[in-house]
Amino acid sequence: MHASVVAKRCRVLIAAILLASLMIGAAAQTTGATSSASPASPSEQLRAAIAAVLPSDSGRGVPRLPSVRIDPTGDATVVFALREGDTAPEIVDRGLADILTIFRAVYHPAAVASVRTTTVIGTYAVTGQYGTREWPVMRAVLSRRAANRLDWNYLSAGTLRAALDTWWVYPPLLAAEPDLATPDATPAATPGVETFRWTAR
Repeated sequence: MHASVVAKRCRVLIAAILLASLMIGAAAQTTGATSSASPASPSEQLRAAIAAVLPSDSGRGVPRLPSVRIDPTGDATVVFALREGDTAPEIVDRGLADILTIFRAVYHPAAVASVRTTTVIGTYAVTGQYGTREWPVMRAVLSRRAANRLDWNYLSAGTLRAALDTWWVYPPLLAAEPDLATPDATPAATPGVETFRWTAR
């Protein structure tokens, strides 16, 4: 009788040890997986902050946010696809609203502390001698220094242009709304580019 009780207690003890070993092993695996996961890079952090607030659908079947990167000097470049519009002014207006949204995500509050200047490039389907492709049609640059002087509570897409360090719009879009240009914003003609013509989709 005594021997059977001792054997039963031994079996219970062994089962308890095995269970504890399994639990310790599972905890170690979880800790190892967590520690081995690489932290998000500054570029990934910035992309996540922008993607969280930028409308995800361009209406044109193209990736909305194809490129977000920060170079070692703190210069960020964000490339995004402009939303579909029926007219050039509509495309520009929507682009300005999206650019403001992007700059807010970058600077207000700061998504990545190392960013010192941000270039936002908006693309749209442009038809030329080689067919239709996404082409840069809007470009806006805003430095952290300039961003820190802005009152973000009252800044709107309509007042954004005056606050930018650089503002450029593709000339065919300017032809429809010439007051969007700034004196130093229109680039010199580039071979091959002047053959492109904007077309609404």
